[in-house]
Amino acid sequence: MRILRLLTLVASVSFLGLILGLFPSAQASAGNMRIVVNGQEMTFDQPPIERGGRVFVPLRGVFEHLGASVVYDNGAINATGNGRNIQLHIGSTTATVNGQPTTLDVAPFLVGASTLVPLRFISESLGANVSYDDNSQTVTVSMAGTQAAPAPPPIATVNNVI
Repeated sequence: MRILRLLTLVASVSFLGLILGLFPSAQASAGNMRIVVNGQEMTFDQPPIERGGRVFVPLRGVFEHLGASVVYDNGAINATGNGRNIQLHIGSTTATVNGQPTTLDVAPFLVGASTLVPLRFISESLGANVSYDDNSQTVTVSMAGTQAAPAPPPIATVNNVI
């Protein structure tokens, strides 16, 4: 009887945790998603996460790949780049872009030691274009006027030995 009660309790807590998003596994991992910034595929220590219909990525990689400098201080994120200034706060859906308040659909959040930010919002706030290909699960980010990186030249072979 005790075992049945214990199993019921564990199942109930697990179910509620999944519904309420209390466990990391409840967040849809976008780990299979490809993120391409200015023609270069990005890799992250913390894989992208989908939350609320938005793709979140670790902040430094994307900001810096788009030419912005980032200062992070106790939950406040300040980025400057491409003549723009962006301010975000962990857990807040209010951001500031060039001094103008803006509302985010979903707030930046922490996963372990990583700060995750909404990819589209960050990219577009810095002046980049964003597109998503559902078939290949690829998000492509490119700064206006930036050409994609050229394909690497073929590897030269000598007598078919590399």
